[in-house]
Amino acid sequence: MAHIVIEMDRGMGWEVRQEGDIEITADKLASFLPSYSIQYRHRALLDGVLIASTERPVRGRVTVTRHDAT
Repeated sequence: MAHIVIEMDRGMGWEVRQEGDIEITADKLASFLPSYSIQYRHRALLDGVLIASTERPVRGRVTVTRHDAT
């Protein structure tokens, strides 16, 4: 099991949105991130390592940046 943390930034710094233990890969976690990023930027950590982040959506489009070595 891996420990994941999903954080969001509403303009006042990062805060935890969701966390827990789950069977998931880094690729799968990164693929879920755009669905969280409706209005604010988000980032995903897997076992304490930053995997991916998003910026605020622009014209409804979310850009995901991978930070892990893939």
